[in-house]
Amino acid sequence: MSDQEKNASTNSPVGSNQSDLGEDLLDVSTSESELVGDDTKSLKFGQTLMDDKELDWMVTNRMVERASVRLLGNEVIPDPKPYECVVFQDQFAARLRMACQDFLEQLLKAYNIEMHQLTPNGIAKIALFIWAVKCQDVNLDIRAFCALHEMHT
Repeated sequence: MSDQEKNASTNSPVGSNQSDLGEDLLDVSTSESELVGDDTKSLKFGQTLMDDKELDWMVTNRMVERASVRLLGNEVIPDPKPYECVVFQDQFAARLRMACQDFLEQLLKAYNIEMHQLTPNGIAKIALFIWAVKCQDVNLDIRAFCALHEMHT
């Protein structure tokens, strides 16, 4: 290590490109998540803030049907049954909703996904496709949707 590097290492809070063992660390790369420990990739959402009062408001405003909703209660990790999906209140507030119909069921089967796996952008894109097709007074066709859209994993 040169005198200049030793001086920089001593006087700099960052130090030099040398390890304590004198190894060159210039070619070492890592991501921020590796350095800080990425705990953002978790299904642990915490306890829901949705309660019966909020749900009643959504039912009154015809956003959902009460019979088709189950609140999480004390669950902190959603565990939907095969016929259930996890949705977020903010999706309704942002008007990211569509009338459920046979087409949506066909779409989920075609891509082998469940409703809670759709992103808000995905929901918007599906709703836009449905709107565009219905505006042309054409029947919805899952093959047409699949020809125009691919799923990114």
